[in-house]
Amino acid sequence: VVGKDGPGGRGGAGGSRPEGGGGLPGTGEEPPRQPLKEPMQPQQQQLQRQSAPTTPQQQQQHARYGEGRGREGSALQRRRRRQRAEQRSSQDRRPERGGSRASTAAANASLSAELMAQLNAGGAQLAKAIAKLREPGITRRLSFEAAGCRTVQLALDVADRQAASDLASALKGHIAEAIRSPHANYVLQKVIKVLTPQETPFIVAEMSEAALEFVRHEYGCRIFCRLLEHAASEPDVARLVDDVLQESDELLRHTFGHHVVECALEHGQQHQRQRIFAA
Repeated sequence: VVGKDGPGGRGGAGGSRPEGGGGLPGTGEEPPRQPLKEPMQPQQQQLQRQSAPTTPQQQQQHARYGEGRGREGSALQRRRRRQRAEQRSSQDRRPERGGSRASTAAANASLSAELMAQLNAGGAQLAKAIAKLREPGITRRLSFEAAGCRTVQLALDVADRQAASDLASALKGHIAEAIRSPHANYVLQKVIKVLTPQETPFIVAEMSEAALEFVRHEYGCRIFCRLLEHAASEPDVARLVDDVLQESDELLRHTFGHHVVECALEHGQQHQRQRIFAA
């Protein structure tokens, strides 16, 4: 039967569609069909029935388990919140510590510049700078600073012998720390140049506690060389050098130790040279 609108038209029986159907408008295409859900296999149905709590006792246990998991989850969340809070707190404190170190370094640099100007001025200004450096902790603190160590070295050069000895004594008990410092080791070298081992006996005494370490150290080898250059004949210095030269064979091949051996050949005593030749 052909409808009045022609084959497939709205009135034709062959092409008619129910109104409100699922076809795509204006395309004449059928809508995509949803995939049918596969029926569960008997074995899966049995496992599902077995896993579900059926008896009142099982239901009670299942409820308790769920409560326990909930409590564990809450405790974990609280712990994570505490950790995040601690991290934020530590991050908040970090700038303060960094700011404190920066302000201390700035204060030391300012003090160093002021003292340097006074030391160069001489006269009453020089005496004022030396008096300031004699205050407890000032010389030691500046010796470990980049700018401060230059100020202390200048003070050791221009001060009288007693004042220089007083300034050097600020490093007593801190010789090992000064040797390892990229700044204070220069102050220690200056002390060895301007004062004798009798005036600063603590230097050799503290070095002897770790002589084999210092002779191989980047800065420690410099201290040994200054001692050999300025006080090789002093008994305490000679004993210190004798101790390290027992390992001359190894020191000759060491990156820093060989400088001490070469300096001993030039400035050391005769028996020390012989020991090196025999190595």
